[in-house]
Amino acid sequence: MSGPGFKAGARKLILTGAPRLFLISFVFVLVLSVLSESSYRLSGASGVYQRYIERVASGDPHSAAMLFSLLSPVRLTLAALLTLLFGAVRAGFYCCCLTASRTLSGVRGGENLSDGGGELRGEVHGRLRNEVREVHEEHGFINIIRKTGLPLLGKLILILITTAALAALWSLLFFFPGVVAHYRYRLAYYILIDDPGKSVLTCIRESKALTRGNKLDLFLIDLSFLGWHFLNFALVIALIFIIPVALPVVFIWILPYEGFTRALLYDHLLDNAAS
Repeated sequence: MSGPGFKAGARKLILTGAPRLFLISFVFVLVLSVLSESSYRLSGASGVYQRYIERVASGDPHSAAMLFSLLSPVRLTLAALLTLLFGAVRAGFYCCCLTASRTLSGVRGGENLSDGGGELRGEVHGRLRNEVREVHEEHGFINIIRKTGLPLLGKLILILITTAALAALWSLLFFFPGVVAHYRYRLAYYILIDDPGKSVLTCIRESKALTRGNKLDLFLIDLSFLGWHFLNFALVIALIFIIPVALPVVFIWILPYEGFTRALLYDHLLDNAAS
């Protein structure tokens, strides 16, 4: 199946799950907007930048030094934690889309991707996998969080931190290796949700194996959503002049659209790995 095929399948699933799916999407967009705005305001970046511009305009030669002195380490740390929470919530929504995709399309569970050395294999994992699949079918991602507790959320955040750090390290060589690394580890949190018992490094290794030869497909799918993101940005900018606090309304459609498309691609890669 090609990128357009995954997107067409995603649209059908979204329409099948509407309107409840759009309500869930609205709640997630609201939470993401609050986290994003809180992180920005907490960092104090807006006020610091304004004061910096005023110093530059006045000809102060120490403007750059003043900029760094005004940044509070505590506020920046709290803002960074909120940014991590933002990433975890967004990854959680994509995992919800994986659950909903399998429920709506009749796909049940997945195959274990790892043997002792982390190589791809097509066997069912056993008792834990069966338990996780039953939870998927009954309640989805939220119930997995309830069942496994904070360790799963902690692993999810650790995956986000580790993959971002690895991509940043690869970017030190050149921009292109950093982009490749980003897509190499893209599926790690899906693998974690499929089997919460796996370690962070195991999920990353399996994502590396699963995306081998498929990173271009992931990139092209992301590229195909660029127009939607531009439309969302333009609409938000236009609404700011009408509504002081404008939600990214198009994002209520984009978020599940991307989530279902990625979920279908992930299950397709699992099927290919098992065959």
